Amino acid sequence: MAESLASVLDKEKEIHVLEVMPNRLTPLLEHIRTNPPDLIITELSYISPQGIEMIKCICHAAPKLRVLIISGLICHNFLETLMQLANGYLLRTCSTQKLILSIHEIMDSGKYLCPELINTLMKNDQHDLIHQSLTSREKEILAFWGKSENTLQIAKALNISPPTVRTHLKNIRTKFGSSNPMKMMIHACKENMLNGDYHPLCAYCKSFCTLPTDFYA
Repeated sequence: MAESLASVLDKEKEIHVLEVMPNRLTPLLEHIRTNPPDLIITELSYISPQGIEMIKCICHAAPKLRVLIISGLICHNFLETLMQLANGYLLRTCSTQKLILSIHEIMDSGKYLCPELINTLMKNDQHDLIHQSLTSREKEILAFWGKSENTLQIAKALNISPPTVRTHLKNIRTKFGSSNPMKMMIHACKENMLNGDYHPLCAYCKSFCTLPTDFYA
């Protein structure tokens, strides 16, 4: 991806690409110290604590250096940390025009956050509100429901009546603002509500994933 980005940026008159380097910290820091650029673009497969530590080291080595991160979707906690360190965050799915715009925005005003990420975070906020509004019993029922349990099985497991289960499911759907089961499954999976020996649920096929558990950590 770095080579493709460099070829796009080289066509811009106001942007000059000094060098394309792999994300190996030691040679990167040496290059920044000896030949400091105005801006460094760091493309990461995904955001991890190790990636954040790398950004911290870069910012510590060159406090005046502007940093633009390109990666996938990110949770609130990681984004809050990164935006205190970096100057911009761009999703890998964004267009080359957004890349060029982000560079100009960072150089002019200091910060840039792509609109696609903002929209995604706002949707996640809605999921957070839903999760907070669900009662403990509703979360239990949603977890059982997500594991393909029928009403009678859920009632037996929780020692309540089937009509009570149906009432709770009706309330859950009301809080989601939709009876769309896909939306409910995605929420149950994202919130790690499936406990016990089950793997997280695949929201796209309603079957148990075969991926290792640490994939979802």
